[in-house]
Amino acid sequence: MDDHPMSMEMTDLVRRLHACHRLLKSCMETALSDLEMTDTELLVLGACQSDTQRPVAQGSIVSFIGLSPAQLSALVERLRQRGWLEVRRAPGDRRKQLLCPTPAGTMQLRIAQERLAQFTRELSSRWSPDQQDSLLRGLDQLADFCQRASSLPAPTTTRQGEAA
Repeated sequence: MDDHPMSMEMTDLVRRLHACHRLLKSCMETALSDLEMTDTELLVLGACQSDTQRPVAQGSIVSFIGLSPAQLSALVERLRQRGWLEVRRAPGDRRKQLLCPTPAGTMQLRIAQERLAQFTRELSSRWSPDQQDSLLRGLDQLADFCQRASSLPAPTTTRQGEAA
């Protein structure tokens, strides 16, 4: 029986990424717990915050955060009910929702970012800027590869001894 070292490497990569994901979420949850904000809510508020102060199209956030449209809609509604997010209709296309943090949402986002700054400082003290850039580039390349691979047709599999 073949050992399939590439499958084992992929399994190990997925396991490590999953473990890091859980640990990062735990760090964020700890930092945000008394703000009653989840890490995903922080990501949405952050994605809605723009330098131009223009509202952000809800559809543009879906792929950025990695949520389904239905998940994002529910999250947007929770943030709106808390008074942290304003939802408007686009003037040229009433089907399109535009999102903008309210002053309260901007304040919550600022507090959350200050809390997470300590974690970022600790990380920066242990990793050089080059190491951090290398990690981010590697993660971007992996995400790009997975995105392209997920749109490929499923590979043809054959049983041992059969012709492909």
